[in-house]
Amino acid sequence: MPFPSPPPFARGVAAAAACLLVFAVGGCSTTTDRVPSTLDRAESAYRRGDFDTAARLADSLEEASSGRTGEEAAYVHGLAAARLGRAEDARNALERAAGSSDSDLADRARRSLAALDGRGTSTSIAAEALPTGGGFTVQAGAFSSESAARARAAELDSAARAAGYGSAAVRRISSRRGPLWAVQIGRFGDRRQAGLARDRLGHPEWAIEAVGSR
Repeated sequence: MPFPSPPPFARGVAAAAACLLVFAVGGCSTTTDRVPSTLDRAESAYRRGDFDTAARLADSLEEASSGRTGEEAAYVHGLAAARLGRAEDARNALERAAGSSDSDLADRARRSLAALDGRGTSTSIAAEALPTGGGFTVQAGAFSSESAARARAAELDSAARAAGYGSAAVRRISSRRGPLWAVQIGRFGDRRQAGLARDRLGHPEWAIEAVGSR
């Protein structure tokens, strides 16, 4: 069950702590336009393996925020805490994210909890994907048959997760020939990062696609 919100005084202390963290890396503002950039920094820290920074930033934002922003911060906090070996901390944060009204976020958080407890397909939480709102993905093919796409995704899933890019996903896309089902791996902030991931996966022939393209 999600933990209850802290009392107003505790929220004020948490907000001040979050402000101090933001100030340390480039200034602080009390306006909401600083919130997404703080979450972006936490996600970026997680992706580059700086789990301590990711956990600290996400934890402060989680305590200072409500609604979807707080739930997304809880998810990043949970993943980072798990990578640091702080199982109880990770479980508390992921339980908050699992209570989100956003079905995708809640589902990812529940999978992460299952992995943390050894009930998932892997006991490692390392490959769980972070929420993103855009960017680029590695596309390992597009198929006219959804079943063929899902079979291909199943073949690639272990390698994708082991590399830290999350599960290989099947997404419906549009083309001049009609709908296709694409097999996509990971979400990346820019084309270069996606290209590096593609090379790491050992398939330079795969396409790099903007998320939401076609």
